[in-house]
Amino acid sequence: MLDKEPLFDLLRTNSVSKYLVRRSRNRYVSLLRELLNELGYGKELNWSRLGADTFFGEETAAALRSFASRNRMQNDGLTATPEMVIRMLMRFDAVDGLKLLQRSQQNQQLGLAFNLADPNNFGAQQLRLLLENLGIYEERLQNGLRAYAQQKGMYNDGKQMTDPLARALVADLLPGYGPEFVLPANDIVSTPVTPLPSTPSGALEIVVSTNTVMVSDGLKQIQFRRHTPAGVSTPGYLSIEKFVLANQDKLHDLNLTQSALAIITAVAQNEGHLDGINTYDQGYLSFGVYQWTLGKAEKGGELPALLKKIKTLYPATFKAFFTDYGLDVSEDTNTTYGFLTYNNELVSAAYLKDQFREPTWAFRFWRAGQEANVQAVQVEHAISRLNNFYWKPNYAALGFTLNQVITSSYGVALLLDNHVNRPAWVAKCVTQAMTDTGLTTNPDLWTDAEEQRLIQAYLAIREVYREEPYQAMSESRRRADKIYNKVREGKLSDRRGSFQMREVALRSYNYPEAYDALVAKTPNAVPPPVFYDPKDYPDIEMED
Repeated sequence: MLDKEPLFDLLRTNSVSKYLVRRSRNRYVSLLRELLNELGYGKELNWSRLGADTFFGEETAAALRSFASRNRMQNDGLTATPEMVIRMLMRFDAVDGLKLLQRSQQNQQLGLAFNLADPNNFGAQQLRLLLENLGIYEERLQNGLRAYAQQKGMYNDGKQMTDPLARALVADLLPGYGPEFVLPANDIVSTPVTPLPSTPSGALEIVVSTNTVMVSDGLKQIQFRRHTPAGVSTPGYLSIEKFVLANQDKLHDLNLTQSALAIITAVAQNEGHLDGINTYDQGYLSFGVYQWTLGKAEKGGELPALLKKIKTLYPATFKAFFTDYGLDVSEDTNTTYGFLTYNNELVSAAYLKDQFREPTWAFRFWRAGQEANVQAVQVEHAISRLNNFYWKPNYAALGFTLNQVITSSYGVALLLDNHVNRPAWVAKCVTQAMTDTGLTTNPDLWTDAEEQRLIQAYLAIREVYREEPYQAMSESRRRADKIYNKVREGKLSDRRGSFQMREVALRSYNYPEAYDALVAKTPNAVPPPVFYDPKDYPDIEMED
C-alpha cells in the first residue's frame, strides 16, 4: 500500500520543489512514481522496467507533464509543485469512491451504498472526497451534492445519489487519471468526447417531465429546466475563469495577451457560463458567456457571428457539431451580427427561429459548449467585443476615443462590463465623469491618479444613469466590486497603460488616420488590434 505520509511531510515543510526535481535521487521520488503509477501513468513512467525507482529522470518528467495536462495544470515536468502533489493525493483518495460508484451502479444499489443520512456511512465519506476533487467543499454533504447537481443542470435535493449524478461524477473525474487507469468495464462510464451521430433528433434520448427535460446522446447528458409555453434552459457549469487558467497556451495561440485574459476573467464573473443555454425568451436561442442570441423577431443576432468564428478557426469542430446537422452560417454574417442557415434555408423569419427552442437544439449547442475549441473561441469573441466601441470614433468622450481615456486593465474591464449590460451608455457615462471631475484636457498627460479619480466618478454615474425606456445598469455596484476584487488579488492592474489587446502592435491603421500619426498624437493610447478598422464592427444595440 502506498505510504502517503512522507509526501505530506514534504508539503508540511514546503520541501516539494527541493526533493521532487529532475535529476534528483531520493525516497520521495520513489513514492511520487508509485503514486503516479497508481493514478494510471505507468506507461509514461516506464513502470514495467523502472518500477519505483528513486531517480527523477525523463520518464518521471513525462508522467508529470501528462498528469498536469489531464488535470488542466501548467507544468513542464522538470519539478513537481505542491499544488500537483496535493491534486495527486486527492485523486488517489478518490479511487475507492469511484470504484464504489461503479460497483453500486452495476448492482443498482446506489441508495444503499451512499446513505447520505448517515455521516459515518463509507459511501457518504467517499462522496465527500469525490466532490472535493471537483472543487466543491461544503460542510453539509447534502449541500455539496445539491450544488454539484445544479452545476450539471440537474435537479437534486441532495438527499440521495441518483444514477444520472453517478454517471456525471464518473465522467467528470476520470479524465484526471492516466490512460492506464481503468474502472471495471461496463457500459456506464462516459468516454472522451467524440463527434455526435449525424441524425439531428433520432440519436437523442429525450425524457420530458413536468419541470425538466433530460436529453442524452449516450455519451453526455443534461437536465434542462422546462419553461412555459416553450423552451428550456440551463445556467451551465463550465467557468470561464477556470478555462482561462487551464488553457493559457490555446488562448495565446489566438493572440490574446495576459492583460486581455485578465480582463475577460474578471468580467466573466458577472456573466454566464461557457455552456449556458436558454431557448425560452425573445432571443430564441441564447448560448455561452454573453448569451449570444439568434436576434429578436426577424433581426440578425450575435450568435451567428460567434459560430462564424468557430467555423473559421476550427472547421473540423464546426463540422462535427453543426454542419453535420444541417446548420451553417449565412455568407453575409459579419463580425457582430448575422443569421444561421438550416438545410440551406436562411433562418431569418421568426417562425424559422422558433424551431431552435426545441430541446434537440438546446442539447446540440450545450454539447458543443463542452468542447475546448468552442470554449476558446467564446473567450476570444467575448474580449473582442472591445472592437465594437473601445477604439471607435463615434464612442469618443469629449473628442477623445476611449482607448485614449481609460488605459488600465481595471478600467477597461469596467468599460467592457458596462458595454455588455448597457452598450449605448458607455461613452456617455465616461463623458459625464470627465466633465464632473474637470478632467477634460488631453488624457495623454494623465497619471495613474487622474485615471483612478475618473474611474471613481464614472462608477457613481453608471450606477444611476438611465434613458427611457431602459432601466439603469443592473447591479452596477456589485458587478464593479467583483471586478475590483481582482485588483486586490493582484490579477488585474489599475495602473495606467497596463492594458494591451494584442502582442503585436498594428502598423497600418487607415481610419480615421494613419497609425503613425495616431501614435504621434496620442503616444500613450492603447493601440488597436492588428488590421483593425472601426467600420468592420457595427454598434451593438440595446436589447432589453
